[in-house]
Amino acid sequence: MVGKAVLDHGHAIIAQAPLDINLLKELNIKLGKFFPPEKVVIDPMSSALGYGMEYSFTITERVKQVGVIFKDAMTQMPVIANLAGECWKTKQAKDSKEQGLLWEGVTALSLLLAGANILVVRHPETMRLIREMMKLG
Repeated sequence: MVGKAVLDHGHAIIAQAPLDINLLKELNIKLGKFFPPEKVVIDPMSSALGYGMEYSFTITERVKQVGVIFKDAMTQMPVIANLAGECWKTKQAKDSKEQGLLWEGVTALSLLLAGANILVVRHPETMRLIREMMKLG
């Protein structure tokens, strides 16, 4: 029902899977039976810096590499890094706005470097920080 409405109105769908490349691919294969791949965005449910960032980075990077190296259509979809909620629930972010901005900024930059195509951040200052970092590169 929802899937039909998504297609009928020209929307895309976000495929949210735990940080596991096999589960992510399995979900995308199942979605591929109903949705064209160009209408699917992958959300590997990234963690914030310090809460499994290394694992989030590795999975995001592997998803992108598998798509390119093996021409795997199920991992060539854009990746969204919805990191804002994870960052701002940390003790550090709750204690200090400055630490929260840096926490969110470093997490966003890390996932961008891992291959994320879309970043979801909560604070406008974080977006300014990310834009500034991208200019330096």
